[in-house]
Amino acid sequence: MPFESVVHPITGVLIGPLAPVRFTARIEYQRSDPFAVRMLFGPELTFDSTPVAWTFARQLLSDGLSRRAGHGDVRVSPYGAARTTIELRDHNGCALLVLHTQELEAFLNEAETLVATGSEEQLISWDAELAALVRDAV
Repeated sequence: MPFESVVHPITGVLIGPLAPVRFTARIEYQRSDPFAVRMLFGPELTFDSTPVAWTFARQLLSDGLSRRAGHGDVRVSPYGAARTTIELRDHNGCALLVLHTQELEAFLNEAETLVATGSEEQLISWDAELAALVRDAV
């Protein structure tokens, strides 16, 4: 049975309204949700001391390593040769993360061995997804 997920620790710097804060988070990719990646942050990085997860497209992360990508709540951009920024926005404000590009590339390379880019939709049961949408709508 193939592996079902990829989980990497990731280190970076949170640039916020106060002094920059070094952090370690987790980045995950799951075969069961093949278009998405998740970044999970511990309670030490949030105002209300609760862990938080951000989910966004694997393709957005990949594109953002070489050029500015994203137009909504998540934006990814190269920052020099060795770093990448991820900007996270919601109704409470904005967080700017500066991460090591090499760590992100290693994560994406491992995710690629789990599910090749372009083959994600083959893993989705579209009938089951549609049934869930209809069930949730009533």
